[in-house]
Amino acid sequence: MRGLEQGSRLTIALRRARVRKGMCAFVTFHRVWENDMSATDMGMPPAEFETFLDAFSERYTLLQVGEAFKAHAQNTLPRNGLALTFDDGYADMSTVIAPILTRRELPATFFVATSFIGADEGLTVNQLTNLANNPLIEIGGHTRTHPHLSQLTSRQQYEEIAGNKSDLEALIGGPLVSFAYPYGGRADVNRSAIRTARKAGYLGACTTESLQIPEINVLCKGVNPYRTNRFATNRINPEELCRAIDYLGGLS
Repeated sequence: MRGLEQGSRLTIALRRARVRKGMCAFVTFHRVWENDMSATDMGMPPAEFETFLDAFSERYTLLQVGEAFKAHAQNTLPRNGLALTFDDGYADMSTVIAPILTRRELPATFFVATSFIGADEGLTVNQLTNLANNPLIEIGGHTRTHPHLSQLTSRQQYEEIAGNKSDLEALIGGPLVSFAYPYGGRADVNRSAIRTARKAGYLGACTTESLQIPEINVLCKGVNPYRTNRFATNRINPEELCRAIDYLGGLS
């Protein structure tokens, strides 16, 4: 019930506000349960997820993270852009999330850590390759073992970031252009990690850090042509987006 009420509130809020032309907000999810388990910080039931998708698809132009990074570089970001992202590499990316997105013809980016492939509750190689063959799904990098990158040496960071990129490219038979730092908070991502993501050949990389500024600025998470370092692109969770857009709606 909490999730559906929250989703309905988000629907109303999204009808009242827009991401400005030339911007793309990034929304981060982790899991969508295969049953009706209650929503947690790590996941939500399918009904709640679909409520969010109703709100997003009604108002926003959805695109993959790689598309957003390329458009940012070319200064061609759409009006009201929004990128859906999912982290880690759990099997529900294949069994729950992708079927819902495919039925609705909505694009998204799945960031996958090598260590999740073949692990308990993780994607199988076959599931990963099937996802990569779905034109609506972009596979992005997420390191080999999901470490706190700020605690590693620069060489270890490169092994994690570039190694994961090589691992996934070999499995899916194509290039990766987008990366998400594990955990993604201010204490988890240092300058060395950002330099390493660039060195590994990515177009950009995502964090999960909440902005420590007034909520009106929260919609600047994502990319815009004015003040964004693509290798420190902040993502927002649905709850934050709901609060921010409610605030903005109250100003109009």
